Amino acid sequence: MYYKAIDLKNGVFTKWRVSDESVARIATADFNGDGRLDFATIAYSVQNYYVASDAKVMLYRNRTEQP
Repeated sequence: MYYKAIDLKNGVFTKWRVSDESVARIATADFNGDGRLDFATIAYSVQNYYVASDAKVMLYRNRTEQP
Protein backbone atom coordinates (compact mmCIF):
# COMPACT_ATOMS: atom_id res chain seq x y z
CA MET A 1 0.00 0.00 0.00
CA TYR A 2 1.12 3.55 -0.68
CA TYR A 3 -0.04 6.25 1.72
CA LYS A 4 0.09 9.94 0.85
CA ALA A 5 -0.45 12.68 3.42
CA ILE A 6 -3.21 15.03 2.34
CA ASP A 7 -3.65 16.96 5.62
CA LEU A 8 -1.04 16.09 8.26
CA LYS A 9 -2.55 18.40 10.89
CA ASN A 10 -5.83 16.47 10.79
CA GLY A 11 -4.30 13.06 10.01
CA VAL A 12 -5.85 12.75 6.54
CA PHE A 13 -4.14 10.33 4.15
CA THR A 14 -5.03 8.64 0.88
CA LYS A 15 -4.15 5.01 0.20
CA TRP A 16 -3.44 3.09 -3.02
CA ARG A 17 -2.71 -0.59 -3.53
CA VAL A 18 0.36 -0.61 -5.75
CA SER A 19 1.01 -4.34 -5.81
CA ASP A 20 -0.21 -7.72 -4.63
CA GLU A 21 3.39 -8.88 -4.13
CA SER A 22 4.75 -9.74 -0.68
CA VAL A 23 7.14 -7.02 0.51
CA ALA A 24 9.96 -7.46 3.01
CA ARG A 25 12.01 -4.35 2.26
CA ILE A 26 11.46 -1.13 0.35
CA ALA A 27 13.90 1.47 -0.97
CA THR A 28 13.10 4.87 -2.47
CA ALA A 29 15.23 6.77 -4.97
CA ASP A 30 14.99 8.47 -8.34
CA PHE A 31 15.93 5.25 -10.15
CA ASN A 32 15.33 6.56 -13.68
CA GLY A 33 16.65 10.13 -13.24
CA ASP A 34 13.39 11.97 -13.99
CA GLY A 35 13.37 13.96 -10.73
CA ARG A 36 10.59 11.94 -9.05
CA LEU A 37 10.96 9.37 -6.29
CA ASP A 38 10.40 5.78 -7.37
CA PHE A 39 10.54 2.72 -5.13
CA ALA A 40 11.85 -0.82 -5.28
CA THR A 41 10.81 -3.79 -3.15
CA ILE A 42 11.95 -7.31 -2.45
CA ALA A 43 9.63 -10.10 -1.30
CA TYR A 44 9.94 -12.13 1.87
CA SER A 45 11.53 -15.51 1.47
CA VAL A 46 12.51 -16.75 4.92
CA GLN A 47 12.60 -20.49 5.52
CA ASN A 48 10.13 -21.62 8.24
CA TYR A 49 8.46 -18.18 8.25
CA TYR A 50 7.21 -17.16 4.82
CA VAL A 51 8.57 -18.30 1.50
CA ALA A 52 7.45 -16.29 -1.50
CA SER A 53 6.70 -18.44 -4.52
CA ASP A 54 8.77 -16.12 -6.72
CA ALA A 55 10.87 -13.77 -4.55
CA LYS A 56 12.20 -10.99 -6.76
CA VAL A 57 13.16 -7.34 -6.76
CA MET A 58 10.37 -5.15 -8.18
CA LEU A 59 10.84 -1.57 -9.41
CA TYR A 60 7.86 0.81 -9.38
CA ARG A 61 8.45 4.01 -11.31
CA ASN A 62 6.61 7.17 -10.29
CA ARG A 63 4.37 8.18 -13.22
CA THR A 64 2.51 10.96 -11.40
CA GLU A 65 2.63 14.54 -12.62
CA GLN A 66 4.61 17.08 -10.63
CA PRO A 67 2.52 19.72 -8.80
